Amino acid sequence: MPYMRRSRKVWEQAKASNPDLRLWEIGKIIDGCEAALEEESRQRQSCMEKGEPYMSIRPHTATACFQRSHRLINEMLSERVVRRLEAELLQIEERPQEEKRKFLESTDSFNNELKRLCIAAEMAQASEQARRRQEEREQEAAEQAEATHLEEATESQQNGVHGEEGMSTPEDEESRWQGVDKEGTVIVTLALSNSTAWEEPPTGPTPDDEKKE
Repeated sequence: MPYMRRSRKVWEQAKASNPDLRLWEIGKIIDGCEAALEEESRQRQSCMEKGEPYMSIRPHTATACFQRSHRLINEMLSERVVRRLEAELLQIEERPQEEKRKFLESTDSFNNELKRLCIAAEMAQASEQARRRQEEREQEAAEQAEATHLEEATESQQNGVHGEEGMSTPEDEESRWQGVDKEGTVIVTLALSNSTAWEEPPTGPTPDDEKKE
C-alpha cells in the first residue's frame, strides 16, 4: 500500500509487534513491508482504505474511444483516400517498370549499335583483305607476263640470230668481208694520217741549213 508509513493502522501494528524499537527503526520495517507488497495488493489496499471500488467501468469513455477509432478507420479507408492510395501505389509500381523499360531500350540500342559497328569492321577488314589479294594477284600476273615477255624476246632474238647465220649466202659473206676490208682500210688510213700529222717535219729553215749557208 502506498504511503504505508503515514497509515495509522500500519504504525500501530508495527509498534505492537516491536515495542522496544525506536521510531526510525519502525519506519525501516514499514519500508521493507511496502517494498514486499505487490502492485495489485497495494492498489487494493489503498482502495479499501479510501472506501473506493478497485475497478470502475466507464461505458461512456469506452464508447467514445470505440467511435473515435471507427471514425479514423472510416476516414483512412474511405473511397477518396483509397483511390488516392491506389493511384500512389500504381505510380510506385509503374516507376520501376518505366525505369526497367528505359534500361532495356538503352541496352537494345547499345547492342544494335555494337553489332552494326562489328559488322562494319568485319566488312572493312574483308574488303581490305580482298583488295590486298587482288593487288597480289595483279602483281603476280604482271611479273609472270614480264617474265614470259622476256623469255619470248630472248627466244625470238636467239631464233633470229640462228636464222641469219643459217640463211647467209656467199654473196653476203663477200659483202661482209668487203665491208670489213673497207672499214679496216679506212681505219688504217686514218691512223697513218694521224701519225704523219704528228711526225710531219717543220717547213721552215732548220739551224743546220742556216749553218750551211
